[in-house]
Amino acid sequence: MKKLMMSLLCVAMIVCFMPTMAWAAEGNVAEVTADGKTTQYETLAAAIEAVPSDGTETTVKLLQDAKIAEKIVVNDKKNVILDLNGHSVEHEGAFVFQIYNARFHVTGTGSIFENATDQYAPIWAI
Repeated sequence: MKKLMMSLLCVAMIVCFMPTMAWAAEGNVAEVTADGKTTQYETLAAAIEAVPSDGTETTVKLLQDAKIAEKIVVNDKKNVILDLNGHSVEHEGAFVFQIYNARFHVTGTGSIFENATDQYAPIWAI
């Protein structure tokens, strides 16, 4: 009887958590399109990291507003086109993007801003 009750409780827990599993899939912030393939990522930093370092022009499209905790470094000969798609990228600290040895193009409507009062621009190219 105990095993039956435990099994029923396990099934009930799985049923309760199924909707949260579906919500997690909807939480993707950006998608990367390269070589005809599109992949979604939970963070903008992960999407930028996925851009190949061989100079291939790669589009990163925002799917929702992105709040970032750390600046995003774009380097290693990456060729990024960031499509804001009507969304914003916000950072609590200084520098949203730091670009060096890479190409970085922003397109679409939206905004990129930082909440720091450091008198620097949110996109810093070295």
